[in-house]
Amino acid sequence: MRMTPIIRCCAYVVACGVWLGLNFSQDGCALFSRQAELRFFDFPKLSQDGKLLAVVESLWQHKQGQELPSVTDLTVLVFSTTTGECIFKDAVDVHQGKRLVGLEWDPANPDTLVYGSKRKSLWQVDLKNQKARVMVDSLNLPVIRLVYSRDGKYLALVSWDAAGEDYRVQVLEVASRKQVLHINSLSVRSQIPPACSFSDCSNLLAVTDYDSIFIYNLAAPHQGAMELASQADSSGDYFSLAFSPDGKTLAGSHRNGTIHFFDLGNRTELGTVELSPRGALDLRYLRKGNKPQLILYDDRDAVILECGATIRPVWSHSFREQMADEGAISWFTTNQRGDLGALLIQSKAGLQLRSVDLVTRQWSAKPVVLRR
Repeated sequence: MRMTPIIRCCAYVVACGVWLGLNFSQDGCALFSRQAELRFFDFPKLSQDGKLLAVVESLWQHKQGQELPSVTDLTVLVFSTTTGECIFKDAVDVHQGKRLVGLEWDPANPDTLVYGSKRKSLWQVDLKNQKARVMVDSLNLPVIRLVYSRDGKYLALVSWDAAGEDYRVQVLEVASRKQVLHINSLSVRSQIPPACSFSDCSNLLAVTDYDSIFIYNLAAPHQGAMELASQADSSGDYFSLAFSPDGKTLAGSHRNGTIHFFDLGNRTELGTVELSPRGALDLRYLRKGNKPQLILYDDRDAVILECGATIRPVWSHSFREQMADEGAISWFTTNQRGDLGALLIQSKAGLQLRSVDLVTRQWSAKPVVLRR
């Protein structure tokens, strides 16, 4: 029997049942909570210099007559990774009781965070001067994922259309705010948002549509997309995509636990690497060293692959070593270069952060307590 995750913490039902109060319904088909409120901190984003961490705080409330709790409040928080102090917070819109909010650091302005949606707008905050302003107004749909090109020239907005039951991707030229590409009717068969990735030179955009990957040329957006052919059975979603630094290869993290590598010259699959049954939630190429290295991670482990003539792991780390509390929930993230990482840990003791230099593979000596 195939089971679909209801909320992300289901993987931790045994470990977290005590402090989250999660139980199965009598028919075994749903989860519910004994607690009136649940609070989660997730979707972390690390700034380019590693000094700031942005997260989304979601408040889930269990109302009478409902088996499953729903989201009633969403807040964007920014913490200092050195002191743990919360230096910024802002409430954003809740859409149909779901965690639908995207956020990303502006690569052209290291202290600037972009997030949406709030009052149907995309917002931009300069943390250095503590000034927030509207970046894009009159958005009809909630923005649930943001992806910048490495040079900050383009911004991809992934939106969810509840009425049409599909996802949409809109690409903006940041300087002019003009739309250069609009993709409609992307599949919602598993409710995992489409993954997007820009090539280093920003002229190519890769977008997933359930089990398919399409490449768009932003220099000629009206030419249409080219589809990458997969040799293996890849039914199901891709969680994340990443272009190699030379732009010749695309890596895709599949939900079945495999990493697919595609040759963009002939549009065919070069091969796959099987890592785990869960699938990596995100992956990035490291921009340092002689050979391309790909870092990929889920909520339990991080792995670095060396991508030469053969693909081999050169480093791996289990987050359980940093999680003293057995019932803790973890999120890992990297900066956009992929050379710095941060592990966000939520447990009964509160929120903690562990930092790691992904070039030297050295973790911080002790965790930083995040104070909301």
